[in-house]
Amino acid sequence: MDEAFEAEKARQARLQDIADYNNETAGVETGRALHFSTKEEFQRRAAKAKGEDPAPERALTTLLLQRLADPAYREVWERVGEELNMADRASLIALEKARQHQAEAERALQELQERAARLPDGRRVYRTEDGTAAYDESNNRLTEAQMAQVPWEEGQPTWEQRNRGFDDVQAASRDVRDTEAYRERLHEIQQRHAAGEMSKDELEDLDKNFEADMPESVRRHYEAEKSIQPPRHADHDQSALPDTGSVASHVLADTGLTAAKSARAAFTPAAAGTLTSDEFEKAAATVPAPTAPRFG
Repeated sequence: MDEAFEAEKARQARLQDIADYNNETAGVETGRALHFSTKEEFQRRAAKAKGEDPAPERALTTLLLQRLADPAYREVWERVGEELNMADRASLIALEKARQHQAEAERALQELQERAARLPDGRRVYRTEDGTAAYDESNNRLTEAQMAQVPWEEGQPTWEQRNRGFDDVQAASRDVRDTEAYRERLHEIQQRHAAGEMSKDELEDLDKNFEADMPESVRRHYEAEKSIQPPRHADHDQSALPDTGSVASHVLADTGLTAAKSARAAFTPAAAGTLTSDEFEKAAATVPAPTAPRFG
């Protein structure tokens, strides 16, 4: 019963993360705290959603239009676009959680250090669990004479506890750096993808090895989102060759306000608490994953 409850709780949290991300990227005000945007970024997106942003839409490149006229290229381009968008959302969530973990680890280490024993000169020192040795925070071993000067008390952190706390901070910081570096690489790929600069072979190779350099923390959220995505283009006839106008409309819809309006319609009631959990999940599934990356 407890496991089922925790699994359902995690699923609902994941759906709420997706809802928050879509609402924030669409500029939809829900009253919830911002998790994936700065205040300035959200205000700019909200203005754009209301038609108040004077910045022109990103123009389609001639190269992309030419390549999208090939149904085989368009099929893999769309599939990779969906993967890029899911990875973008997953990495944002992973980065937020990594930063939270980093802050928690740093706070725990600080609290541990505040409880440490001290030498007369003020240096924090830690005795080993077996009590046979002690070290300061520069890893210098104390002499027997120095150990005798320390007012050791029960409950003071040990050298092993201090090292575990330090390792936790280092691991959390590394996780943040790895996730940030992954997002930088991801954004470079998104820009090349949106401009049509990637050949069909490049797209197919990326599709085949999409998770190859994905940090494990990002992969967990990516796989979780994949598991709740509806089947893609189940009734799409790939043999139909679109004309240039329909291709342009298709790409602009996925990169512009159509996705924002879909997110607004699907998630605003959920954020307001007017949907049941089942209705919320159905609403999440109805929001189309944009086939080109969202910018700004």
